[in-house]
Amino acid sequence: MAAILRSVPRVFRGSQYASVPLSARMFRKRADEKCALADKVAVVTGSTKGIGFAIARRLAQDGAHVVISSRKQENVDRAVTTLKGEGLSVTGTVCHVGKAEDRQHLVTTALEHSGGVDFLVCVAGVNPFVGSTLGASEQIWDKILDVNVKSPALLLSQLLPHMEKRGFKKKEEEEEEEGEEEEEEEEEDEEEEEEGEREREKEEKEKEEEEEEEEEEEEEEEEEEEEEKEKEKEKEKKKKKKKKKKKKKKKKKLKFNMYPKGKTALLGLCKSLAVELAPKGIRVNCIAPGITKTDFGLGVKVEKTMLDMLPNLNKVYGLQRLGEPEDCAGIVSFLCSSDASYITGENIIAAGFSPRL
Repeated sequence: MAAILRSVPRVFRGSQYASVPLSARMFRKRADEKCALADKVAVVTGSTKGIGFAIARRLAQDGAHVVISSRKQENVDRAVTTLKGEGLSVTGTVCHVGKAEDRQHLVTTALEHSGGVDFLVCVAGVNPFVGSTLGASEQIWDKILDVNVKSPALLLSQLLPHMEKRGFKKKEEEEEEEGEEEEEEEEEDEEEEEEGEREREKEEKEKEEEEEEEEEEEEEEEEEEEEEKEKEKEKEKKKKKKKKKKKKKKKKKLKFNMYPKGKTALLGLCKSLAVELAPKGIRVNCIAPGITKTDFGLGVKVEKTMLDMLPNLNKVYGLQRLGEPEDCAGIVSFLCSSDASYITGENIIAAGFSPRL
């Protein structure tokens, strides 16, 4: 069984207020908001289980309406029922991302909610072959490129006009809010000046006390430093012995599959689209999960199989644990939020100590 590395493309609506100076008060206001993605619409492909389902759940928990999709109706129904049972706003539809008619139906379903889309998260992918790269047939290459590389770009091209519309509306609303915020800032500036004078008086007193404490601490630190140096010398000796033992051991080789080849192409697509779409205020980023506990391409017994592999992976790569789908969900939610408005064209690795393929 092969370890799977999934480099999943994420396409996000960029913040239209990026050029506006942001005060500390504005940041505090946003930090206080419970639902960072309220009134947003997210489309997530391949989202009925595994990493895709965890991402869909997290985005919905953070306030977004999420459109779930996958190839099988029964899987869509189960995922939608589960998340609605948790009080989350979701809809779902069948979509094979490699089929043009399915992609169009997904776009139509997404627009039914509010006439626009803010985020596109492409998780759907295929892994039809495990073995030598040069041993893959032309049909395998076509399938990997069609589903894993072409479909995200084609789906984005269909959603792009609707993502732009949502961005322009948001810009108009924020310009109206700016006037109100400026008045509030003037009042707060006066209060801050008074507080600043009080703080200066306190700081002067605290400095006198700190100077006395620092003198005492310096003496103690000197003694501790001498002890630490002796301990470090002992550690270095032990490390050298361990390195010698590791060199003697032979590393076991793992089989590779065709999946990372398509995802490597996707990284290039991410960089290119990030530059192309920047003037439109749309950000494009990728996430590369490490070895994660999902049944993607490995069947029902995947978890047991991967856990059996863990001792060997630990010896070869130092892998401490297998990844969980939720390890990626929080990162995606962050990238969708305004806190990530200055991040685009990046590949974020969420792999722990996984091998970097």
